[in-house]
Amino acid sequence: MTEQEQRVAIAEACGWAIAHNCKNVDQPEAINVYKPMIIGRSRVGQTIALLPDYCNDLNAMHEAEKVLGEPLCYDYVDRLPQHYEGRTNFALAHATAAQRSEAFLKTLNLWK
Repeated sequence: MTEQEQRVAIAEACGWAIAHNCKNVDQPEAINVYKPMIIGRSRVGQTIALLPDYCNDLNAMHEAEKVLGEPLCYDYVDRLPQHYEGRTNFALAHATAAQRSEAFLKTLNLWK
């Protein structure tokens, strides 16, 4: 998957509603999206928003990881690469944003 495809897939899994085939020519990383729903307000109209850069931003992946529930979080951790012999907390804590992005999408069966 390309980084853009990963960004869209993760954003959708995190509750972003994305209008496909509506790219902003001036900002290729921007696409038409609805911001995530806020309780008590409805989504009205489309807004140009930059999707988080999940493949390169650990903070963005940290926010995405919050949508994984109890059973999925264990599968997610198992899909993160092992950098050292055995699975250590150090290895898990140092997984890159790209590695986390791939593991996240594979956990949700969204990886193509």
